[in-house]
Amino acid sequence: MKNLDKKTIYNLPFHDSNLLGAKISQKDNGETDLLLCISFCRTEFEDLSNEYLEINKSDGSVALLFETCQQINFNFICDRTQRDEIDYIQFLTDSVNLKQGQKHVEVIFISGSKLECIAEKVVLVESNGVAYSLLSESCEIRREIRDAPQNINRHERHD
Repeated sequence: MKNLDKKTIYNLPFHDSNLLGAKISQKDNGETDLLLCISFCRTEFEDLSNEYLEINKSDGSVALLFETCQQINFNFICDRTQRDEIDYIQFLTDSVNLKQGQKHVEVIFISGSKLECIAEKVVLVESNGVAYSLLSESCEIRREIRDAPQNINRHERHD
């Protein structure tokens, strides 16, 4: 796990990294986290410095964890023929909503999609297959919807 800020973010090869998935979770106390799973471009992640090697899997997959988010704005363009890729990531410092110690991060994708997040902490972590479990969950939900009887009243609760 490595903390990221406006200085260390440029030590990592985010440009052309594939987006594998995203997950927003909220704790009982209301704190919200965002996990953005990516895969570094294979030709670039091999050049990572030793301090990042323990986080990086051999396939280049890692996750960006935005902890204790105040705001998440994800404008995602979905009509694509392949995975989206990160164009660049930047830390913004002139945000009016920024409180002491918070980080305002902007992730711009090749497609024009954009993620903005204001969080207390931004951390690079091992993905541990999280992206692939997100994809599996999505496929399972699609399968359940596809296989469900078509005459179910959508407002009816099923326990």
